Amino acid sequence: MAYYPKYFLVLCQDRLHDPNGKPYSLYFINLSDTKIKRLDVKTGGYATIDHELVNLEPTEKTWTNLPPRAFCFIQTAGKADFDYVLWYNIKAITEEKEQDLTFHIPKHLIDAKRVDSLPVLGLPGYVFYPMD
Repeated sequence: MAYYPKYFLVLCQDRLHDPNGKPYSLYFINLSDTKIKRLDVKTGGYATIDHELVNLEPTEKTWTNLPPRAFCFIQTAGKADFDYVLWYNIKAITEEKEQDLTFHIPKHLIDAKRVDSLPVLGLPGYVFYPMD
């Protein structure tokens, strides 16, 4: 069985008939045995276009009461979104502590780890671990 950290992101192509052309869903996975009271997510992205750095406008969202061994839908994504390196700064707040997590999704999903059955969701997709 594969090792997974207690918190990670997964990207699944589970919206194949999305009318907005965004066939991917991004989820935060809480694989721990602890409820997350609050999950603060700040996301953005960047790319180099014609030798110029282009940044996506950061967005922020908050979710509350994520049960243990559960998932939280973060956002949809389309193929064009992967023209950027996407970043996620996440603060997971439990009864015991606050934990800051940083994730990167590489441009065009290059070298992203694909898994046939993701924990909690049971779907195939890509898994992204927090940066050290």
